[in-house]
Amino acid sequence: MNVFKLVRRVLDETYEKIEGSDEEKRTKITAALKELSARFRSLKCGSGSVDYADPVVRFAYVYAYVTSPRTTTSA
Repeated sequence: MNVFKLVRRVLDETYEKIEGSDEEKRTKITAALKELSARFRSLKCGSGSVDYADPVVRFAYVYAYVTSPRTTTSA
């Protein structure tokens, strides 16, 4: 299996764990992407952390920071 298929599989499986309609999921993921960006800025300063237990946060991280052909994702 190539890396792109593996990333897609992870995204698809994680997306299914997020509660709500597709529109609600997209709203949650968009908010998580903004939050991750802000948290990563504070991590550079030596403070803060990211909790990946929430599937929304995991999806947002993989979607934004792992190389993947974004046109094939569910979000």
